[in-house]
Amino acid sequence: MVYVDTCKKLSDPKKVGRLYHLLKPFLPKDWEPQAASGLKRNEIKNYFLLAEAFIEHHPLAVKMLDSYKLQHELSLKKLSSLKHKDVLLIPGISPDNSKWKVSYIGHDIFSDRFKLTTEILESINHIDQKYNVADFLENLLIIPVSPFFFPGDIMRLNRGDLALHYAFPDIYLEVNEILKDTKKKPLKSTYKLKFLGQSEEIKGMTEFSDLIFSYSNSVKAKQARYKKLTEEEIKEDMYELRYTTHINRQIMRRSLETILSCFGKPANLFAKKTSYVRSIIDERFIEDFKIYDIGDDKGPLANAGMTNQAEADDSAQNILKGWLKSYGTQRMS
Repeated sequence: MVYVDTCKKLSDPKKVGRLYHLLKPFLPKDWEPQAASGLKRNEIKNYFLLAEAFIEHHPLAVKMLDSYKLQHELSLKKLSSLKHKDVLLIPGISPDNSKWKVSYIGHDIFSDRFKLTTEILESINHIDQKYNVADFLENLLIIPVSPFFFPGDIMRLNRGDLALHYAFPDIYLEVNEILKDTKKKPLKSTYKLKFLGQSEEIKGMTEFSDLIFSYSNSVKAKQARYKKLTEEEIKEDMYELRYTTHINRQIMRRSLETILSCFGKPANLFAKKTSYVRSIIDERFIEDFKIYDIGDDKGPLANAGMTNQAEADDSAQNILKGWLKSYGTQRMS
């Protein structure tokens, strides 16, 4: 079963050009990645030049991402309308809610298979029923740390419970109007609504793998392939992975800086200690943007991720409920 078009899936960490092309609307003009400890500045520059050349020489490899790139451009212009929101940053990777497949997925947060947002909705509705913090809950904006920017608003349904709603539901109409005279593939409907008890299958619009950001996970994923390579070939491949995953993290980090600067208050972060998110939103990032770390490594969420349910684990959700109650009460007082 193909859940999303494979050409819209970002999983190869070496194809930096695809990620760079997709997130370019969030990057300053002439932006370049910076070196980090243990990495050579000239090598980072060389790999980044290769990423730029990839876009120029392999247009078909990025063509299917063009509609999402345009969606990013339009989203950035609309972000000022959400600047009053309370932002909750979460991983863009979740345990799979599917009964037929046990794994982790990087679908958009509205997919019925994205278990983390199912559990978050459970927690939000639990707090809504027990405490008088409705205005705070309905002001939440959930942003996954993902190459695809699809933020989710919390909204109240007519039947009374709270649901997750894509913040810019009609943006696909604007994207397709711009693309109508081109040969580029239009964007499918972005009207997405996720609520508890939903029986209809909600297919993912996009998908990515944390391999594009994680050097260690990328190396682990290649162990079977490495058995067929020489020691020199393995060494060369690992060397390249170290640089490309670093550049990918820098692209994602700088994009998040642009996004978060559009809001009028600091964001909140909910991610386990071992999440790939922590390699992008590190301690310096948290300090610079005054992010409130719900699951800091000194708290119980550091251990909550020890199960295969990660942030969707009951112990992690109890921590989230505690934050929703205390922060919501504080905001409403």
